[in-house]
Amino acid sequence: MKVRIEDLETSFREIFSSIKEELGKNEIEISEDFYWHIVSNDLYNIDQKPENHSIGSLSDDLNEIKRIANMEYSPVRQNLVKLNSILRYIAEKE
Repeated sequence: MKVRIEDLETSFREIFSSIKEELGKNEIEISEDFYWHIVSNDLYNIDQKPENHSIGSLSDDLNEIKRIANMEYSPVRQNLVKLNSILRYIAEKE
């Protein structure tokens, strides 16, 4: 299975445009902080229950993402994990 980065970029723009229109605002309140983080080895092994997990922090993740947005921090692919936690919160909680 392959994914085109351009397709992801376009989808993100369309989804966020729709969210802004739906909510009528440009900010979303995040009212929780901590979440379970399952390590990737366990996350994609559906043959057994996850055993390796830790606690993540949405506030820490958001601070990292803001630093990238403010050009204070060089983006790397692993930042997608932090972005994912925020996107998941928005998708499930807002």
